[in-house]
Amino acid sequence: MRCLIFAFPQMCHACSYRTTGPYYCGSCGARQPERRVVTPAILEQRKRFDARLVVVQTHATKTAKAHAAVRREFLAYLAADGAQPLLCASTPLDVVRFLMSKDAGGTTRVHARECPFWQYGGVMAGNLCECPKRAAASATNTTYGYLRAIFNHAGLTAQWNPVACAGNPATAPQVESFVELVGREQLASGVVKKRAPLLGVCVYRYVIDGYLQQTVAQTLKKQFVKVALVLRDALFLSVLWHTGLRAGDALRLLHQQVEESRDDDGKRVWILSVAVTKSARDTRKRRRIRIQDDGSYYSPMSLMRAYKRATSKLGIRVHADSMFRNVKRMAAGHHRLSTTASWAVMTRRFRETVRMLSLPPAITLHSPHGSLPRLWRDSGVDHVVICRALDWTLPTFQYYTDTDRDVLLLPVALALVAATIAM
Repeated sequence: MRCLIFAFPQMCHACSYRTTGPYYCGSCGARQPERRVVTPAILEQRKRFDARLVVVQTHATKTAKAHAAVRREFLAYLAADGAQPLLCASTPLDVVRFLMSKDAGGTTRVHARECPFWQYGGVMAGNLCECPKRAAASATNTTYGYLRAIFNHAGLTAQWNPVACAGNPATAPQVESFVELVGREQLASGVVKKRAPLLGVCVYRYVIDGYLQQTVAQTLKKQFVKVALVLRDALFLSVLWHTGLRAGDALRLLHQQVEESRDDDGKRVWILSVAVTKSARDTRKRRRIRIQDDGSYYSPMSLMRAYKRATSKLGIRVHADSMFRNVKRMAAGHHRLSTTASWAVMTRRFRETVRMLSLPPAITLHSPHGSLPRLWRDSGVDHVVICRALDWTLPTFQYYTDTDRDVLLLPVALALVAATIAM
């Protein structure tokens, strides 16, 4: 029986039978595609949906590329080992051997117990001994996590069953044990995790002064776009220093997430309502961080005022949107704020400033994270007060303010301390 839902005829996509029904063909019984009436409003809505899909996909590009690279490497290893290059045919032993094959490109020297250089922390011994180089334990752990996700995405979501030889082979106990033993091996050989040194207060102010010196030189040359970008970078560094946020979380900070008020002493205060991804370890609530204006030009409030003045000279009004955006030059000398500054751009510009100031290249954008809490801790502030101010948990505070982590101080500051002690 032919369906008469729609009055206008159409052709069956399977047998070309002329039918008026959108569901099943009266001749061959094939299901027909639904016929929709498209209006201009629907077309406009679809454009918004397509743009939304593009935005969502760009956020997952980095992880997707990393997963695809590890997948290609793993399948290539299976083929080179004489096995079928199929995820469903791999075993936990294949996963362990693949992780060991990654050691070929490792740069972490793992000293044996009888090596005279094992106590120098792995990389500090250089190439003075013949101990093997391995992949870092953190890199092995990351690859292990990628493999688990790759097998899950391929449909192998069940726990590995050694009897049926089915499930996710990366979840097998022997694979987890191997990853744990790699970390213990490197810990026993003196390998220290590479962590960016924290910034002392003098180094932090020295970098901010370097930014402001750049703005003076660029103002004299009438390069106002560069002035705005440099002040944006200085504001970004100041926010990282005063909030203890990770750089990735700070880049997503919006103007409407900053509430300005005054404390009991009449000083200006910023209250940031921030959503974090990792450092708080608690997704049940948003973090509320207070920043007090100390009256200096190193505070985020002063740098924000300077940044707004610089953008106003370009005819740009900073509105309720991302705080750290790029500036795009338009026609006829006009400018506008464009996309949000990326992690790669901010890292490159920060590295250039560090090089210009002749500071050690070990300083990265990871250095400000935890610098101010460590300063408070060394000054005798109780950890409960610090955790309450930054809305940190105790494990987060202990990790980022570890006393074994280096704090970079300026030689000038050290000389002043030595002179004070001598007096």
